[in-house]
Amino acid sequence: LAEAAYGHFTSILGMAEPRPFSIDLSTVHTGPFDLSGLDAPFSEDEIWAAVKSLPLGKAPGPDGFTAEFLRSAWDV
Repeated sequence: LAEAAYGHFTSILGMAEPRPFSIDLSTVHTGPFDLSGLDAPFSEDEIWAAVKSLPLGKAPGPDGFTAEFLRSAWDV
């Protein structure tokens, strides 16, 4: 059964061809990353920049508040 399945799919897909190149992942060095800033709270300037970059007439979340509303109510 295994030989029949192998023969069937080989006839459809063909045989694998050797690749003209290879990638040696052991030469890729990734040093340690400083992830300590990922748990820092967002600053008000970062949030305001994100609100200003929102497309008009669209709600960024399921609450339905549009970018125009968020901009007009920012001082609240």
